[in-house]
Amino acid sequence: MSGNGERPKPPSIEEMLRKASTEDSGLGSIVFANKEKLITPSEVEDAFRYTPLQHGATLAAEGIVISNATGDVGLTLPNPELVEALHTADSRISSFDESWLKRDPHGKLMTQERDTEVTYNINVSMPLAAQVLKDFPDEKFLLGRGIAASINGPIYDGKNFLVRDIRHVMRLGDEQGEDSTLLAGIGRGSENVPNLHHRINQFLISGQRNLRGRVTPEAARTIFPVLLIYDKSKVKAMGGYAYALPNDPSERETCILKAYVVPRPE
Repeated sequence: MSGNGERPKPPSIEEMLRKASTEDSGLGSIVFANKEKLITPSEVEDAFRYTPLQHGATLAAEGIVISNATGDVGLTLPNPELVEALHTADSRISSFDESWLKRDPHGKLMTQERDTEVTYNINVSMPLAAQVLKDFPDEKFLLGRGIAASINGPIYDGKNFLVRDIRHVMRLGDEQGEDSTLLAGIGRGSENVPNLHHRINQFLISGQRNLRGRVTPEAARTIFPVLLIYDKSKVKAMGGYAYALPNDPSERETCILKAYVVPRPE
């Protein structure tokens, strides 16, 4: 407490982002920390404008599961029918081209006995970077953010934990609805190999695991990794990885160029 008996005011998100942009270890703690805050009634009401998509019955979020040669579950793919419905609702939402996945003659995921992060990087992250660069042929370098989002309706615990629907994320400009966000690069690395920045890759893997561990198994099935691609002309660099999002709500609604719903590592 301060000398007058009042608790010190906690740092704002802007202050935290500035600290993250200058301290690499600080960035990791902000990106992966479970940020607790009271969700306001208006935020909840806004989130639940995005009800689950239905076609006779609520569409399942999960598609096929791909195991590796030892029989362990490697990846869960999003339901292509649901992703197509999302694309119809917002044409910026796209699916990952699963033909890039490396499978053996029996259809099993090829891991070459490597860990989850390396396997995911080979099967999903590098092909995803190539897909992004192909979709934006005039761009040598793009800004992206790896997030976890629900792909069929919001998830709320009644107090301070809210996972927004991907359609809501597209309107807000990111999954948190803050004034600033953390972005990293997507481009071509050494030997002209397409790659995602390691921060994006890490969050595609760990972010959805962290969220899924806090909700019911039924709700967890709707959460998938998503790669957001930003319009560089609509975000303002604040230093390091920190970028300010547009203040104008109509600009925020269009600052994301594309969102790729990608396979979920298990």
